[in-house]
Amino acid sequence: MTPRQLLRSSYGAGPTGPGEGRAPPWPGRSPTESRKAAESLTPEAGEEWQREVTAQMIRFAEHMAAGTPVDDPAVQSEVDAHYKGVCRFWTPNAEAYRGLAATYAEDPRFRENFDRIADGLAEYQRAAMAVYADARLS
Repeated sequence: MTPRQLLRSSYGAGPTGPGEGRAPPWPGRSPTESRKAAESLTPEAGEEWQREVTAQMIRFAEHMAAGTPVDDPAVQSEVDAHYKGVCRFWTPNAEAYRGLAATYAEDPRFRENFDRIADGLAEYQRAAMAVYADARLS
């Protein structure tokens, strides 16, 4: 599923129409704003973004496979890069970033993408993002 498709089906205009009556589990940014930001990407930029996201997921999986704790500086550096990538679309506070992490782990559409890289990756990234949110965001 492409970033546009995932955002549209999750919290934007889906098969039953705009919004589908759902709000994201994170505050501070409307689903429409995030969807518009994703839709503004050219097809080439969308593909490049997807490659970056996939490469980052693989790096997280490598940390997980090596048994690296989620609070390790190397993992937290990767989370910082993730946070900066998210900020291309919206700027989450601590609560919102923890909510995004929960979405990755709990929404089957997101979890499937993470766990396709490595079983348990969605939970590992959720935990790493929570450490980051607690330490670096307000």
